[in-house]
Amino acid sequence: MTFFNDRKKVEILIIIIFIIAMLFVKSGQLWDHKIMHDYPISFRANDNFFHSMAPESIKDEISYQNFANYITCGYEDVVAYLPPFIYHMSAMLSSLSMLETYDTTHLIAIFLISSACVILYFVIKGVNKEIALLSLPFMIGVFSLPFEIAYQWGLWLFMSGVFFVICVVWSLTKINEKYGFLLLGLFLAATSLAHFSELVFVIGFIVFYYILKLIYTGKIEKTEIKNLMLAFGVFAIISAYYIIIVYFTYLKVNTLVFDNVEVPIFAPTQGVNFSNFGIIQFLLPFAILLGIGAFLYKKDIESLLPNVKILSMPFVFSLFMLIIGFTNYIGFNRAFQTRIAWPIYLSFMMALSVYFVISFFKKWKYSLSVAVSLLLIIVFSSTYIGMIVPGGIMGKGTWDGIVWLGEETPTNSKIMHFYGPTITQNLISISTKRVPYGINTNEYVEALQNGIIKNDYEAQILCLTDMKLPYRKSPLEFGYHTEDADFQDINIASMWDMDYYFIPIVGSQRDEALIMYNRAIGEYLMNQTWIDMAYVNNEIVILKNSEPGRKT
Repeated sequence: MTFFNDRKKVEILIIIIFIIAMLFVKSGQLWDHKIMHDYPISFRANDNFFHSMAPESIKDEISYQNFANYITCGYEDVVAYLPPFIYHMSAMLSSLSMLETYDTTHLIAIFLISSACVILYFVIKGVNKEIALLSLPFMIGVFSLPFEIAYQWGLWLFMSGVFFVICVVWSLTKINEKYGFLLLGLFLAATSLAHFSELVFVIGFIVFYYILKLIYTGKIEKTEIKNLMLAFGVFAIISAYYIIIVYFTYLKVNTLVFDNVEVPIFAPTQGVNFSNFGIIQFLLPFAILLGIGAFLYKKDIESLLPNVKILSMPFVFSLFMLIIGFTNYIGFNRAFQTRIAWPIYLSFMMALSVYFVISFFKKWKYSLSVAVSLLLIIVFSSTYIGMIVPGGIMGKGTWDGIVWLGEETPTNSKIMHFYGPTITQNLISISTKRVPYGINTNEYVEALQNGIIKNDYEAQILCLTDMKLPYRKSPLEFGYHTEDADFQDINIASMWDMDYYFIPIVGSQRDEALIMYNRAIGEYLMNQTWIDMAYVNNEIVILKNSEPGRKT
């Protein structure tokens, strides 16, 4: 009993139980309860594979100044424009351990998310210890599959951004302490290097918070304004290099369109909605009503909850992130990613509602908060056990073929990928560390429907072209390879120009006709005297073209 009378020890125990539940339910189930894997497991989208290969690019290039050429259509000078934080962390962890980057990137992401929850717990604890304990179960977020897609769809940049958003919120609570501005500036800079859209949102939150604070209290201390200005100065200095890159890529290339966005582009069938919270969704409007009441009738509400400052930073943060989650209706697709983090962002509101309701029936004690918190952690976690199973869009045989290409072929080899995982999620193909081409799927399907084997098929280059392959002309001037004349020369090629052919020979029942067509084309190629079998396993065949350019 002595142990349970020590609040500090009890608090540490609950946090440990919470972290174990997070790891078991999320990564544990996805990873088959292993840290090291023979191939990428539970990967379901391009992002998983790309965010594993970017750290490989750092390891290969010993730098993140430019992407490796297998990512960028063979160009050596394409500026690495994606946020670098998690890539550097993954590359370093992989180099220091025996883990592959497809494991280290995921491992770092779940570590950051778990850490973010603990940091937010301490932010909430600054308002009320009991509500902080009650908030932990809601952060687990196991209410339905859409809340889990960040892991299976590889939204690891976003997850690292969530971590630093929470760090910014925590540092705001320290802004008036000695060197508090330095903490805030460093975390703002880190957010920009982790996920730039989260930087935009968290700066929006800071503005939103201080506007409400000014309205509610009627003043903001000069010292606080000074510290904020110093913090943004630190942020600007540290982030300047990357902000220039963002300006010449994301801001120059993308056109901002304000329109209604109904589904997330990264997983159109898995968008998060309020209904995904199930029965606990009703806690949210109740908390919002408490907030409105606290704003309009401060003394009355405070008399009901004398130990709770409702309109505190955690409440304003939850409210702001709730609003951001609906900005898809004015054109911001990134809102759907924010929704995935709603269980974390809105945990204070949910816990506040539970605290308020139970307060009517029983006087709050610390032991009651401990009991309710543990009960909810167990209930939420146990109901989700078995609902996520290891799987993905790629088997071990396909990965073994990709690894073989990366190890056993010349670095300048051109690889042509036929219908399979590397075509349906085409950034998988860069995992070969060779410049990849993919068969023209429209031409491929048309020939299949006509029941013919053509004597040539068009090959289209597969690489990261979303920002037009940017390169530096000078420190403040960028060019774009996709707009240069020479890009057209490499964009389209003949099947006969390839050095190797990557041909999947097994697939799902849905893809049976396509896989059989793969086999037929493979047999046609094997009938050519200058094409030989290079590698084969139970999932794929790799053929070698000893005379690229020669046709039948």
